[in-house]
Amino acid sequence: MAIVLILFFILGMVTLHYAISSYMNHSDTMITKPSTVTHDRLLEMVESAGGPRLEGICFGFTMNWAQGVVERKDGLFYQKVALLRKHQDNVLPTIERVEYRKAQNIMLTEEEQVIDTLRDFMLRICIAQDPTDYKSVFGTLLRQPDITEIFQCLTSHRNPPQHIYYQTVTFASRQEAESYFNLLKKTKINPFTPIIISSSTHSMGLLHTGKIWLFLDINNLYAQNSQFPYREFNSHQLVEELYRVTCEAYSRRLVICLDFIAVRTDPLLIEKIRRIYTAFPLTAHATKKTKSDYFGLAACQGDLRAVRQCLNLNWSAFSNEMKSESPIQIAISQNRHDVVRAMLPSIQHRINYRRRKDGFSLLHLACYYGATEVIAELLEIQGILVDLKNKNGETALMLACQSQYYKDESLPFQLLLDKGALLTPEDHKGQTAMNHARASGNSIARQIMEERSRKDVPLSHSRTNRLMTGISFFSQSILHTAEVVAHQSKP
Repeated sequence: MAIVLILFFILGMVTLHYAISSYMNHSDTMITKPSTVTHDRLLEMVESAGGPRLEGICFGFTMNWAQGVVERKDGLFYQKVALLRKHQDNVLPTIERVEYRKAQNIMLTEEEQVIDTLRDFMLRICIAQDPTDYKSVFGTLLRQPDITEIFQCLTSHRNPPQHIYYQTVTFASRQEAESYFNLLKKTKINPFTPIIISSSTHSMGLLHTGKIWLFLDINNLYAQNSQFPYREFNSHQLVEELYRVTCEAYSRRLVICLDFIAVRTDPLLIEKIRRIYTAFPLTAHATKKTKSDYFGLAACQGDLRAVRQCLNLNWSAFSNEMKSESPIQIAISQNRHDVVRAMLPSIQHRINYRRRKDGFSLLHLACYYGATEVIAELLEIQGILVDLKNKNGETALMLACQSQYYKDESLPFQLLLDKGALLTPEDHKGQTAMNHARASGNSIARQIMEERSRKDVPLSHSRTNRLMTGISFFSQSILHTAEVVAHQSKP
């Protein structure tokens, strides 16, 4: 009897073990294979498939969605995202397995044919998200707001999508925002003209079907069902969602940018959209955050109308001692030289101000971000100190020599040197601009500086230096004049 009881006990324990294992496996499946795919999970998948480490992905994702809508291939876009969701726990092995089958000339299923495009799909998202890292792809340095140029790279379509219009808008209340979107519906914008809505931290997609708004948000993909990633809103619901995802709690003011995408420009539609916002003017009575968000978005977008509006209201381009997200820095980081030019009359007296955290001046920032056109604009300002040092003792020329964006450009170095940038200053580690050029492998910068160094060596340089030791600047000038006269009088 005891033996039988022991056998029953062992059998029970084995059964319980398998039951627990089955439950845990099922739980793992439920946890690791949810019915949605999150923003952070997409970031992980991109990196696992050999992509770069990105800080965000919403803009690149929304750009590729907009391309699919314009080219009427949005169904394929949804299918790709659905497969990423399905295989999110093993996306790279899944892609590699399909690529192996293709290399073996094995016929692929319809799903496998789409899986075969996922690696390229994720690359396109990366390119749109962070175009500054893909200068070799574009042939020039682009930023996120350069939407038309990015589309030209992403598609081989005969008529690529275009950035036909944009508006930087802000509303004092939910009612004001709702009125705007109701008026926007009346422009009869068609369902193949997607709108990219961006705040200072997030990007989303919007379509109008004639009755309702279709809203696409990477943070709420498949909120309704796995086959339809949109959320359906009327204008009131849309505004409530925009406030929820872009504003702080209890905020009354919404600040967003709308980018309208289409195959070709429609002047009549653009004029209708342009007229809407005049009903909601921006006033001087706004919080610091509203000013920073609105002015910053306008500067990033290159929205000169909105930028001039802010300047006319005497809003500071520096946003309190030039903090990291000030409008002037945003304009420089995005190489919006026309925006910088518009700001310059109001900031000339602060042209040499340095940022607290790192001692960067505006010229430092332009060299750091590879904004060549902005460098040219800044160097035209009378009184700019071209050899001003940051907290590391680095000059603007040193930062240009370090920059990954200037490995194949000569213009920024020529501009700085023509303005009088010196080659001799050293940073706090004793490194000169030439040292930085060698360390970064910038052969163009080295060549230009070597040529300039040879040209700048004066006649009888060593003798003149010895004579000039300890004498006044006025005496130096007299001595230099005497040398020139003596030289010219020689037979």
